[in-house]
Amino acid sequence: MHKFFTNKFQNLLKKRAASKNNDARTIEDYLKTLKDYKKIFFDELSAEGNNVITSDCVECCDIFERDMYQDILDKKLEWIENCFDEIFSMLTIYNKNELETKNKLEEYLDTRCTGWSVSGAVELAKPMFRARRIGTYKRHIHELYHVPFSRRALLSDERFSSKEKPMLYLAETIEGTLHETHLKFEEANYALFVPKYSNFYKSTSYNINNSMQASLNAIFGEALQGCKIEYDNNRFTFSKRNISKLLAEFILYQILLFPVYDECRNDKIKYPQYILPQLIMEIVTKKNMSRIIYHSANEISNRGYDQFKNQHDNNLCLNIPEAEEYNDQYLNNFFTAVWFQGDSIKTVDEARELQKECVEIARPHHQKFIMSDYTLYLTEIKLHMEYMEEAVKNYEVSPEGKVEVTLFYDFMEQIKPILKEPEKYNVLKWEDMKY
Repeated sequence: MHKFFTNKFQNLLKKRAASKNNDARTIEDYLKTLKDYKKIFFDELSAEGNNVITSDCVECCDIFERDMYQDILDKKLEWIENCFDEIFSMLTIYNKNELETKNKLEEYLDTRCTGWSVSGAVELAKPMFRARRIGTYKRHIHELYHVPFSRRALLSDERFSSKEKPMLYLAETIEGTLHETHLKFEEANYALFVPKYSNFYKSTSYNINNSMQASLNAIFGEALQGCKIEYDNNRFTFSKRNISKLLAEFILYQILLFPVYDECRNDKIKYPQYILPQLIMEIVTKKNMSRIIYHSANEISNRGYDQFKNQHDNNLCLNIPEAEEYNDQYLNNFFTAVWFQGDSIKTVDEARELQKECVEIARPHHQKFIMSDYTLYLTEIKLHMEYMEEAVKNYEVSPEGKVEVTLFYDFMEQIKPILKEPEKYNVLKWEDMKY
């Protein structure tokens, strides 16, 4: 059952559905694919053995999963079917009444889902990457920022942005940027964007995440430590009383992230897979959430799979406020660095040593200055390298790994003067926060 609710397994189901209609360039074709996905979804959900989890989990996991599986099969199948059909109806009426589609989508979020899923600045303030095909452009962060507003006519449809609306798309890894841009490593130049924690502190992101997978990961992770969590509980959001809304959210989010397969790609058309995601961006922007965190719709296949850990496959889409050319004011919300093909590289060991050095430089200033932003960045870099070294074979010598750690190194060199002399760089003091 846990396997069924993973993105990895659902991506396999979506691929099977798409293979039956591999020319899904119209809403009608896309609906055929989604209906095939729905049928495969039900077939796999009801398949014998789907309620068996990995043998290394303790008895508590087996009981939790058995109770959840039986509850879903006995009481939630009609609800699941209605969720699918309601989403299908949004797409069916889109060509005749786009506003009604958006209203139906917003109503679904308000009435069927667990609520408006938001993430704060802590989840946002981590290293993110961007790639751009190599060309004759200048070595400047603008060239790996958003498409200039003066050239918006060159834009094509993206998942959360329609033509003529520049947005900034970032990924958690270099590998992720290549999956999203369909480029080979040697075909691109790269940039690092680190969102400044304090600049985003009072704002939120809409999070299109797989809460079923994340919650089961957490529950089974705790069970492995000896905790006993019952499916029918009053303590956690993930419980029998909330399973209907969790399922509704899961189905919507899987459809929002339905891949566009290579055989369907044509920059001149509007991908039907992007209709609902673009409307979601309009809805959340109206609610003062101008960015979306979401799992990649493209499977990153060469990583070691650990069902209890984040797979570092998140992307970020930021709705850039209108500007004449580039929005430099918005760009100031990030630390940035660039790496172009042919540039020198640093090793993982060099990046690790600089990270430790930066931590030690900052340590004496913590009592007087609010250094938490920088501690957060340095911690995220440390965790990122640790995860990637465990998950990706030969990460430290792979081209993607080399560029990631080189960009980390560049960023840490940028902040080192701030860590040494926080007062010179107007870092707030703790006494400034006293009332």
